[in-house]
Amino acid sequence: MERQKGPSSENESPETLDDLFIELFTPEFLDSLPPEQIAVVIYKLKQIEETYETVPSEWLAMKNVLQQRGFLK
Repeated sequence: MERQKGPSSENESPETLDDLFIELFTPEFLDSLPPEQIAVVIYKLKQIEETYETVPSEWLAMKNVLQQRGFLK
């Protein structure tokens, strides 16, 4: 049987790491975290950006989530 192509459904997995992180780190989840915990992630992200020439894709995806959720500008 042939796989149908069309609009993505809720049962399909995310296509990119950014999409996966957006699904995992919902606004509700991030709001439930202590602000100190998010501050530590932001601090570590900045350290990684300053230290590495190429930032790992997981950290870039996390940065995108934090930007989209309003924690980073």
